[in-house]
Amino acid sequence: MTRLALLFFGLVVLQPQAVLAQQDNSAAAQRAQIANQRIQAEAQRVAEEEAKKAEAEARLMAEAEAAQNKEALARQAEAERSDEERAEEAKALARLAAESEAARAREAQARQVAAPESEPLRLPPAQPQSPAKPASSPPAQLDRTLEQIRTLGELRDAGYLTDEEFQRLKRKILADRL
Repeated sequence: MTRLALLFFGLVVLQPQAVLAQQDNSAAAQRAQIANQRIQAEAQRVAEEEAKKAEAEARLMAEAEAAQNKEALARQAEAERSDEERAEEAKALARLAAESEAARAREAQARQVAAPESEPLRLPPAQPQSPAKPASSPPAQLDRTLEQIRTLGELRDAGYLTDEEFQRLKRKILADRL
């Protein structure tokens, strides 16, 4: 009977414990498998986030580089435009000087015509830095002078001339005309 009792004990008591241990092992394996899947999913999510961040950083770097290139081109265009403006200013000043010289010559010619023939012709000395100022300006010359000053004011208001340049050119025009 002891054998039978042992057999019965083995079948009734030990067999369920072995089944339970086997079930515990399979449940632990399932839990480990689920944990591994979760870890893999988390690692994949982190890798995707890092790839998105790297892509965003690369895009920002490209945009910053494009902005820098655009600024450099704008500075270069501004420098070229400034050179062109300086050339235009020099041309305008040369034109003003030529007009001033022509006006002086016309005045001298008018004085010669109006002067009696017995008096010798007296031309004002040519002074490049400070030209001789006529006693009175004809209305047409005054209108031209005012128009030139208005034009300079418009150039200053548009940002092509600084206030200092405007004042200097205005003084020069007035010194030549008045």
